[in-house]
Amino acid sequence: MTRKFVKNRHLSKAVYRKEFKGYTEALAAAAYIDIRED
Repeated sequence: MTRKFVKNRHLSKAVYRKEFKGYTEALAAAAYIDIRED
């Protein structure tokens, strides 16, 4: 039970990190587009 919980926490942490990376990439792309339109 406990080991499964730890594994699930590790998995959710990886998913969170992946989503965060995607979010920052989207932000960077939006900023880049803003600069180009200027």
